Amino acid sequence: MTRSVAATVGNGRVLARIGRDGSIAGLSAPSLEAELVEKRIHSVIRGHDGERRISGSSWKHHLEYVRGTNVLRVISNHASGIKVERRIAAIGETLRTAFRSEDATEMSWERGVEKFLTREAERFEDEWPEGFDPPPLGGATRSAVVARVPDLKDRAAITDLYGRSILVIAQHHDRSGSFAAGPDEDVVLARALDKSGERGAALAFFEWALANHRGDPRLAPMLRPPQPAAGVSAILWGAWQHAVDGHRPESLVALHAAVAKRSPLGLFLTSNHVDLLAHAYLLLTVQALIPPVVGGDDGFFEHQSVAQKTRHARALYGGVFHAGMPEPGEDLLIAEVRADLDVKAVTLEVDGKTVEKLTASPSKPGRPNLWTGPLPPSIAGEVSRYKIRAQLRDADVTPLWASDSDPRPGGQDFAFESSPPPPPDWVLDAICYHVMVDRTQSGGG
Repeated sequence: MTRSVAATVGNGRVLARIGRDGSIAGLSAPSLEAELVEKRIHSVIRGHDGERRISGSSWKHHLEYVRGTNVLRVISNHASGIKVERRIAAIGETLRTAFRSEDATEMSWERGVEKFLTREAERFEDEWPEGFDPPPLGGATRSAVVARVPDLKDRAAITDLYGRSILVIAQHHDRSGSFAAGPDEDVVLARALDKSGERGAALAFFEWALANHRGDPRLAPMLRPPQPAAGVSAILWGAWQHAVDGHRPESLVALHAAVAKRSPLGLFLTSNHVDLLAHAYLLLTVQALIPPVVGGDDGFFEHQSVAQKTRHARALYGGVFHAGMPEPGEDLLIAEVRADLDVKAVTLEVDGKTVEKLTASPSKPGRPNLWTGPLPPSIAGEVSRYKIRAQLRDADVTPLWASDSDPRPGGQDFAFESSPPPPPDWVLDAICYHVMVDRTQSGGG
């Protein structure tokens, strides 16, 4: 049966296909190949005026992912004025839902599905329950590499689409190592994840393939996989091949044409599923368009510079970057906030201490906004631990925590020691060696 799909929510243990009204069009668990839903499942709310099904022409819906995550946000407005916000997340073995509404006191799905779909939704007032408002995932922050591709017309859209591509492919990656995809498609998906830095996921697939007598996909040439017959995946296959062949202008034209066909949620869709091949070819195209890192007199330091820039960009994807480890004698802490965020305040928080506010510096177009403040209070010889948090003007948006790379749930702990002990005497005449294993290893790793 064909069912229109607008989004997917999953974690490798459970995979849900969500309709444009936030209903469940399909559900697979514990194997992603097993379909558990024969008929679409809608949400039902109960309030002072009785029970309503969230379905039909009287409802208008807006769907979006919580930035950089697999949590789906569904805002539904009824013609009578009722407003409900749902969040749908795959947590552990189960698809769970949380909601908030001034008009509804209870919410549930029309029916549950064994242990894989919790029927009753969690209602909340202040903060979302755990798992429904996570920071951006590492797969999404990998989209920082898009900044290294020159001549992109819509860099922001391609950046978001790159991160979404990694996440949606990962949703279809079964914990067994296989993909919920065809036998020819899954090799392409694994190679795309591998090229994008998700090497653990790719390795899990290759090991699964060997264990299931598929042969070793790593030995199969991947230079010219068959071109898809039609659709966005065919356009991006062409963009990838142009990039591999060194035809950058043609590749960029095809890439931009494909990006324009994404859905409002940043997905490439057919009538009833996500076009995973299109997402894979987008990742491969972007990777092929990244200029190689050119080493100078010392290639190590050139590569280290790229690594540091990548960490900085991945932290800013989450909202706030802070390098941490301020040196003794430095007077200020500095936090960088992504330029597109409307920030109300940035604060320094130390357990048991009064929250201190940082001060905004004059902003510069196209650059992160700087916020500065005094070092955290500390006693000589002791280490103070602190966090930095940004509060946005939109009260419905969860505050953002600073990090020095991938954002972390609950915020990253930074440390400061006001009077660290001096180095030991033996270092004054010591010779230190830094063995760079990746520069001396003779194999292909």
